[in-house]
Amino acid sequence: MDNELRVNFRSSIDEVVDSELLVVGRTAAFRKQRFRSRLGFAVALSTALTITVLVRVGRTTALLATVAAFLGVLFGFIGWFVYGKYYDAHVRRHSRRIILEMCHGASEIPYEVDLTSEGVRVESQDTIVSIAWNRVKAVVDGAAAVELWFDPGLVRVPNRAFSTAEERHTFIGFSRTMAPNAGTA
Repeated sequence: MDNELRVNFRSSIDEVVDSELLVVGRTAAFRKQRFRSRLGFAVALSTALTITVLVRVGRTTALLATVAAFLGVLFGFIGWFVYGKYYDAHVRRHSRRIILEMCHGASEIPYEVDLTSEGVRVESQDTIVSIAWNRVKAVVDGAAAVELWFDPGLVRVPNRAFSTAEERHTFIGFSRTMAPNAGTA
């Protein structure tokens, strides 16, 4: 096997955003912020609905209070799920804006990924990143891409970067051989 493998490809801004969100989504800080935002929205919606029903009716009975509380909790749960979708879309939209600004409005970003005996080297525009093999935590053979996860980060090589299935297989095999700490998930 060669001591170096190289692939070149271009990724759309949306693919770059998807990769960034995969990384961010695995962080405890993001999950905590997302949870707190959803919880705050759900509690506020639930409380507002319960109070609104009780105030509008004017005369409160135990049955009405129970129904209002039930509706409040029900809408709180609905709000929890709906706000999660909104939150994800909001983060995606703002991440896209940031990446577009960093890439000076380019619609595609060129990448060159080299696998060497020392590690993984990624070059994109004016940036070069090198990752030692002992930092690679997982080599994932995904349906749409090969993913090299490290802590923290991700190198995601789409299937179209490989000219043949054999080249892709060699890339995965070399990565798994060189990364002593890598799992497959």
